[in-house]
Amino acid sequence: APFARVLLEEMGAGDSPTEAQVKLASDVTIELVEHIQQEIRIVDFWRNPHAQSVLKGWVFDHLDRRDVVHFKKARAVADRLVDLAKALHDRLVD
Repeated sequence: APFARVLLEEMGAGDSPTEAQVKLASDVTIELVEHIQQEIRIVDFWRNPHAQSVLKGWVFDHLDRRDVVHFKKARAVADRLVDLAKALHDRLVD
């Protein structure tokens, strides 16, 4: 839910997102979380700046491919999502 909230917020969905916005955010969230979980399971992932940079690049590309947020915002949104993954690390790897 935290990842979907970020996406909906960055999509400009406001307090009453459309059904299409919710569906897109949900689908992309599932794809993002699955990939993020694979990456952050690597030992010492959060101590490896290169691995984090690669993950941010993948998230950016994925947001762009799925046309979730405006291209100019995609880099900042990718950073925000990876920061969120770091904060939720324990929940994501269980």
